[in-house]
Amino acid sequence: MEIRGVLLLLNSQDIKQDVKLLSDGRQKRLLTIQDEAYKKQIIMSEFLLRHMLKKFYGVIWEDVKILERRYGKPYIYGKNEYLKFNISHTDNAVICVISDDEIGVDIEKVEPVEYEKICRIFTIEEQTKIISSDSLTMFYEVFTKKEAYTKMLGLGLNMPFNAFNVLDNMDDILKTLTIGDYMISISSRKINQNKIFLDVIKEDEIKLYE
Repeated sequence: MEIRGVLLLLNSQDIKQDVKLLSDGRQKRLLTIQDEAYKKQIIMSEFLLRHMLKKFYGVIWEDVKILERRYGKPYIYGKNEYLKFNISHTDNAVICVISDDEIGVDIEKVEPVEYEKICRIFTIEEQTKIISSDSLTMFYEVFTKKEAYTKMLGLGLNMPFNAFNVLDNMDDILKTLTIGDYMISISSRKINQNKIFLDVIKEDEIKLYE
């Protein structure tokens, strides 16, 4: 089975979608969020998943039950549990990937940061590579790979970033690509066995029901 991904580019922070269409859990989560840009990302994350399930797999939202694993990774329970998904979002963008094996994804907008300080949470080898190359791009590649890998495992921030080196023979489970200002890393144990199909769409292309 291939890996399906969709990168959704957000038009603005304005929320035009009917939030009443969201799941109860997602609506409750919105009540705790003050930042409008982040709130928009959370809303569109669910709408993007629903859009992809219907478009690529013929699965309607009423047949989907989302639960969370021990460390918070969401998964589909029951009838369509063979489908594994993961979502990530950043400034004005949301990405969702779906496969038949555990999968993780991270997206970051590449912009100037004090990466010399941030990369101290990486392994010594990774720090050396980033600083010696003086490369913002290298920093984001390492960062997104680490995020994607820990999300694939379902551990997230519970796995220290200095516990593994993504530059050391991990190409068989990690892929990184750049689209515009965004860097994206995808992690799956079957990543070399599957083709990756990645579409880029805008908000008005989201369809919940067809």
